[in-house]
Amino acid sequence: MNVAQDSFVHLDPTNPFSSSRMDENAAYVDLWMGYEPPPERPMREVVAQVAAWRGESTAEVKKHLRVGAMLRRMPKLAESAKRLRHLCARRLQAIERQVCAVTDPGALAELDQRITDYLEPAAPNEALVQAPTITKNVRAMVIEVDEAAATRPADLRQRTGSIRRGAEGFTRISFNLPDDEGLEVRKYFEKLIHRLRAKRRQAGEITLADALLDTVRENTQVTVLHNLIERDDVTHLNGAGPLTSEQAARWQYGATPRVLNLHASAPGYEIPEAIRTTVELLDGHCRFPGCDVEADLCEKDHCEEFSQGGETSVDNLFCLCKFHHTMKTERQVFYRDLGDRELEWHFRNGHTMVTRPHGPAASRRFSGRSLADAEAARVRRRRA
Repeated sequence: MNVAQDSFVHLDPTNPFSSSRMDENAAYVDLWMGYEPPPERPMREVVAQVAAWRGESTAEVKKHLRVGAMLRRMPKLAESAKRLRHLCARRLQAIERQVCAVTDPGALAELDQRITDYLEPAAPNEALVQAPTITKNVRAMVIEVDEAAATRPADLRQRTGSIRRGAEGFTRISFNLPDDEGLEVRKYFEKLIHRLRAKRRQAGEITLADALLDTVRENTQVTVLHNLIERDDVTHLNGAGPLTSEQAARWQYGATPRVLNLHASAPGYEIPEAIRTTVELLDGHCRFPGCDVEADLCEKDHCEEFSQGGETSVDNLFCLCKFHHTMKTERQVFYRDLGDRELEWHFRNGHTMVTRPHGPAASRRFSGRSLADAEAARVRRRRA
């Protein structure tokens, strides 16, 4: 890393907000790495005592203790966190939740290197991705390196639903589903709402509740398109993230393969589905600094305005959530493409920030795998 040039925008020691955050991050890492209670001491006793000292809940203290244990197991990540002072508690806790079940020393060492590389700055004034994006990308690494550590059979046991009468004449219906199944339900109802609007000739007045009742009363059926992409032996479902092999097998059954053109274009302003999907798979989430709205929930923005000759093409389209798309449209902020989908954002106060794409189809600065690992993956793909 070229320290003089490549940096995260929140690591400016001359800025009081940045320097305060950096000090908080460094203190957090030092405190919890340095506190290692005797292994024979009862867990409840340790947690209760520390919670009393800090005035926090025992649940929060457990998260801190687990981060400390993780950093002691992952020396490269710990060194990077101390040197750069860039990782806050929330980001470190997101990493810990994904790697906690990795016990093989070789797998842990590989993940230590890959996660550290992933969280190093690659451009001047780069905006560090938020915890949800880190979760998705680290989970994909864990699935690739040690899938058993990422597979959680309890997830399906946690799949629950409830219908409860509430106050004032309303009933609450709620479900708790794995991400891929939740996406399946959401896409179904989005398609159904679109159909109902056309059927009733209404705009913006049909709710999710309307769609649910229509399904119950009329047994409506709709066809929904889902997009999968496989990379480094890990299958990603657009809108849900990386899948375990069991989840991937369910989604791939009966799927129709197709090739998406990374440089496709269309003649008019309307964006074809294939181009829209390709942009989502490249960007991963809203490209505004610090925003983690999923790409499939974002609007697609022409970097060079269509009215000024900009193409409706993968190269000229980027994911922006509705809020940040409106900011850009109203000229409160603007961005330019530096190449390879790296965006430089310009603000009215003269500040700039850089964001990089983090979708499953985005180019990577590193492979994170040895030659032997890459060849072993090639053999697994051939034998599958």
